[in-house]
Amino acid sequence: MKKILIIGSSPAGVKAAEEIRQKDKESKISMLSVDGFYPYDRNLFADYLSKDVLLNDLYCFPEKFYQDNKIDVICDRQITRINFNRCKVFTEEKEQIDYDVLVICDLPLNAYPDIKGKARSGVFGMKKLKDIEGISKTLDTVDTISVQSNSVYGLNLAVALAKSGKEIYLILGENNFLSSCFDDSVVKNVVNQLDEKGIHLVLNESIVEVLGEKDAKAIKLRSKKVIVSQMVIFDVNADLRLLKDSNVNSNTRIIVNSDFKTSIDNVYAVDSIASTEDQLLIKNNITNKEALQEQGRVVASVIFDEKIEGVYPLLVESVKYDDFSISCVGNVRDTEETSQKQRFDEENRTFRKVFLKDNCVVGAVLLNQEKEVDKYLRLIKEKDNLISSDVAYFDQVSEVVSQ
Repeated sequence: MKKILIIGSSPAGVKAAEEIRQKDKESKISMLSVDGFYPYDRNLFADYLSKDVLLNDLYCFPEKFYQDNKIDVICDRQITRINFNRCKVFTEEKEQIDYDVLVICDLPLNAYPDIKGKARSGVFGMKKLKDIEGISKTLDTVDTISVQSNSVYGLNLAVALAKSGKEIYLILGENNFLSSCFDDSVVKNVVNQLDEKGIHLVLNESIVEVLGEKDAKAIKLRSKKVIVSQMVIFDVNADLRLLKDSNVNSNTRIIVNSDFKTSIDNVYAVDSIASTEDQLLIKNNITNKEALQEQGRVVASVIFDEKIEGVYPLLVESVKYDDFSISCVGNVRDTEETSQKQRFDEENRTFRKVFLKDNCVVGAVLLNQEKEVDKYLRLIKEKDNLISSDVAYFDQVSEVVSQ
């Protein structure tokens, strides 16, 4: 009988546990939460903060699911050490949990940037439910919030907080999703649109200090500019210090192969704590529940020597706030094999960029054209070329960029 231990509360871990239990009715399966909650879907965090869903809606399954599948979910222990040689996890309560197979979805601490003031009250991450609950409970006591993120996920969180009537500053570094999707004129237009809605974008910057005494009061940027903020939220991954002095290869994330196996044979890593060569998977695993579940399914198959190829959903990342929307559909990375057609209608505040490979649509970036998402999803899935109405649209004011 194997002992399977899953650390973290990810849909990937739940799916791995479910698949393992279907194949093996006897092995002991335990899930060790890093923040005190049953497994949850991060994709719903923004909806929770904007009060569109309740806390119970975040959970992957009700508690009865785990009872019926004999999956032991441990929410009241804190990990202090992992001994990979002895296959043991140690907790604050001096308890040790043995395993034959370890699946790491998350670790307890956030890898905040190495800046002064990061430990002040009012500083949160955005990928753990413990942080989201802290944000929710503190929201009524603050007026201005600074969010540092380069991702669509971070903008979604900023929008949710703005809906609560707070003034939001979104700090974006040089390698942010806006600059990768849009040229400068479109970015400027996006900045103006969001500014009207109380979300102020600060481009090519980073927070170098959280100011205050015990509580956060303001942030200082690299440019020395100071912004009043009673809450500061960082888009950060898990702190990997628990892996120090182990044989687990890592950089800012745990390095895994296409089967999500680490450099240690019986240890796997999934979700945003893992780094694979497939950049689309890395992007997907931030919030996409279906992609995470597929990672878990792959891991379960490898554990039982029944390796399968993961079938991952088409990536769609989107954000919407009233009449404003950004949608990134499919593969929106510039490569030598792709060409682009794009059109910016400044007067109507719309933008469309389509990525083509071998005369087939592979991706699209849409500004305030949410109604076009389903069409491009269909074209990508069917490996089709632009339809005649699209050709006419781009021909009005078109720009083709061949990479």
